[in-house]
Amino acid sequence: MLTLQNWLSFYEKNYEFVGRVIGRFYGEDGLPTPELAQVEAVITRGAEAGRRALEEKRKFPPCNAEWSSSRGSRLWCSPERASPTSAAPASESHAGRSAIPQLLC
Repeated sequence: MLTLQNWLSFYEKNYEFVGRVIGRFYGEDGLPTPELAQVEAVITRGAEAGRRALEEKRKFPPCNAEWSSSRGSRLWCSPERASPTSAAPASESHAGRSAIPQLLC
């Protein structure tokens, strides 16, 4: 649905409005149909979810993972990622210490 909104925004910005197509989203009177209202609601929820996801990613940047048969598992986070429970350096490896990889932040 967000792709549809992006397409619509592009055409509204770059083309002159000449009318509406009668059908699924606009009735013969040119007014929006209830289905258009539903689509717009889905687009609004999708945009809000996208904004929340970006904010969460800024707050909790993703970490990196690596595995090799010789070294085992290693997980590390970018320096911007804060963790109240760990002050270990990001380059430290926990290979061979545990079958469960440890997270370093």
